[in-house]
Amino acid sequence: MRSAVAALVVSIAPRAFADPKTECINAADQGQSARDDGRYHAARDAFATCSRAVCPKPVAASCTKWSRELDDAMPTVVLSAKDASGQDVTQVRVTEGGAILATNLDGKPVEMDPGAHKLHFEHEGAEPIDENVVIKAGEKLRAISVAFKPVVETVAPKPEEKKSSGGGARVATTVVLGVLGVGGLATGIAMGVSSQGDASTAQTIRSGIPSNACVGAGGSTTACQNLASAVDAQNRDATISVAMYVAGGVFAAAAVVAWFAWPKPKSDASEKPALSIVVGPAFAGVRGSF
Repeated sequence: MRSAVAALVVSIAPRAFADPKTECINAADQGQSARDDGRYHAARDAFATCSRAVCPKPVAASCTKWSRELDDAMPTVVLSAKDASGQDVTQVRVTEGGAILATNLDGKPVEMDPGAHKLHFEHEGAEPIDENVVIKAGEKLRAISVAFKPVVETVAPKPEEKKSSGGGARVATTVVLGVLGVGGLATGIAMGVSSQGDASTAQTIRSGIPSNACVGAGGSTTACQNLASAVDAQNRDATISVAMYVAGGVFAAAAVVAWFAWPKPKSDASEKPALSIVVGPAFAGVRGSF
């Protein structure tokens, strides 16, 4: 049919046609090609072009006839959608390949080319839906309905708050060092008191015997041996007292350093404690502002 119409038109007056007539012939040919390919909308536009009064009558007549046949064969669909509760929704955007088919579902038929289609339905607050359908030529009022599901909000788990690194270790270390410091200082104080007692004992023994009584063989007497034992105990206790003071002071200082120098949150960084360690013959402590 296509070649027959073209041959008929050309044979009538091939040199008399102006450009519009040539356009009519081309449109008739393009329309038939589009129709045969299932592109009914494109074919309709082409047949509208070759049906004009400026077109050769045989061409216009054929295009008019083909256009009417195309209207009969043009498939139509009725799009609808429901929400999660089963209620109809109208504010739905339907597209195919990015081209908009509908933005409001009002129950009216929508013309579509025959063939396979992938329709994309969107509705606010619901998961989008893709619907694959095959539309047949001449199919009318094909019902295509979808049911939306509400958007499932995925709540990202809150990251666990990082506990202050070494917070427990900081406390434990400070407590242990503090206990050792206090123990050392207390022991130093006790041994200092004991050393003073030994010194008093030695002084008492020494005052009860002559100054040279323990020289030579006299050193073996009971009084001299007691004096030697008291002096040894005094020296030993004094040495231990000094050692405990030093050790206790070191542990106490380490406890202070562990508490204030241990890594901690920035909020603690502004604290600038002023400290000093005080150690005396019978006492020890920390002095400062916090």
